[in-house]
Amino acid sequence: MMIKQLMICFLLIGSPQIVAAQSVQDQIIAQLQQQGFTQIEVSRTWLGRVRIVSLRDDLQRELVFNPQTGEILRDFWQTINGDGLASPRIVDPFRDSGSGGGQSSGGGSSEGGGSSGGDSGSGGDDDDDDDGDDDDGDDDGDDDDGDDDDGDESDDDD
Repeated sequence: MMIKQLMICFLLIGSPQIVAAQSVQDQIIAQLQQQGFTQIEVSRTWLGRVRIVSLRDDLQRELVFNPQTGEILRDFWQTINGDGLASPRIVDPFRDSGSGGGQSSGGGSSEGGGSSGGDSGSGGDDDDDDDGDDDDGDDDGDDDDGDDDDGDESDDDD
């Protein structure tokens, strides 16, 4: 009997957190409404993600997020001109960031590309693999590893 009462007490203690918890979708919609977005459409993508398109008098905003993790995968917005159409703008990267350009687009999940091409080294093959390359970088053509092997697998005694 005592165990049953303890179980009921623990369940009642945890129930307010369950009731108060909002889904990620509800939280995003509430934030959009606080930012002045009135026309809010919610749909699902083919991959099961949630897509929210919202409008206010000067902006059109699209959010795509994973409902299981809450990760925002896309957050894109465009200004709306006088005709009610979205007008894309290209941000000038050389313009001062302090001079208020009001257009920007954010991405929740951005994957950076880029390569730090180029090797640094002594100009020769510095590994110890006996491949016939110049290990010392002295450009004499000798593999400089101390053996007679010139990197050639054939027998030179012919």
